[in-house]
Amino acid sequence: MSSLVSVVIPAYNAASTITETLESVRAQSYRPLEVVVVNDGSKDDTVAIVERFTELVIGEEGFSVRCITQSNGGPAKARNTGIDNSTGDFIALVDADDVWTETKTARQVELFTRYPEVGLTFTDVDITRRREGRDDHFVMFERKNFGEGFFGHRELVVDPLDKLLRTNFIPTSAVMLRRNSLEKQSLRFNVANRGNEDWELWLNLALVADFAYVSEICMFKYEEGNNLSSRAHHMLVMRMGALDRFIAQQRTLFASSSGYFALARENYKWGGYNFLGMGDPKRSREYLGKALAHSFDAKTFLYYLKSYTVRDRTDSN
Repeated sequence: MSSLVSVVIPAYNAASTITETLESVRAQSYRPLEVVVVNDGSKDDTVAIVERFTELVIGEEGFSVRCITQSNGGPAKARNTGIDNSTGDFIALVDADDVWTETKTARQVELFTRYPEVGLTFTDVDITRRREGRDDHFVMFERKNFGEGFFGHRELVVDPLDKLLRTNFIPTSAVMLRRNSLEKQSLRFNVANRGNEDWELWLNLALVADFAYVSEICMFKYEEGNNLSSRAHHMLVMRMGALDRFIAQQRTLFASSSGYFALARENYKWGGYNFLGMGDPKRSREYLGKALAHSFDAKTFLYYLKSYTVRDRTDSN
């Protein structure tokens, strides 16, 4: 008998997009599927649309849909609610405005079956990013030069923690998780991290499980580029906070690994440079200072000094 896959969909004011998402899940070649939509305090017709869809699929073999409503708490809290209220051996995540290809679930379950130590799988993604009225369309693996050369294997990610400290290469809606791997350390999304909660979870999961990937496009994503730009400072604050927490929790690991230690320093430099460019000299000094405490270099020191000459353009602490 095939393993049950739970599909968790956080939804906030998703009335205009969630039907297409649900239909793409329904079209999966794999069964059985349990769909858990978590309505995160929507003020539009999201719940009514999900209820109509639920009635439509009643009686379909190996496919069920239910909706849980909670007060608005953000996508991390909604995903956690879905995980905690689902029962599948595997948990697939998808946002309410993303779309899957019909073989996505089957391809990922195949990887889990082939590699019992794998706790997370993900796929390539087709992305359309709209900015200033123009569409930037690209395939993630191709744009980012991901694949066997970066991951180190045709299906497995060799040393996923090393790769994650270089970049977050895992889109949430392309992910499927093995429940047992999550439960080893009772891992969930950090609800206080609104912006990089996915990366923070992947970092912690990389300590207890292997990662694998499907090199074909199995998900389509549409992003509003202008919105992403306006949130860039917030996203960087959340990312660097996640890095600080992870390093604090894993002091022994970073102290014993020169490779991870060097990557931590590069992250501090990267964060410091970007905060300076965003007009946040205080945070820039904080992270450039951490980088310099690890190891001195002239460029970083010059940027550290420059931060005292840059006007603070942020309106938050």
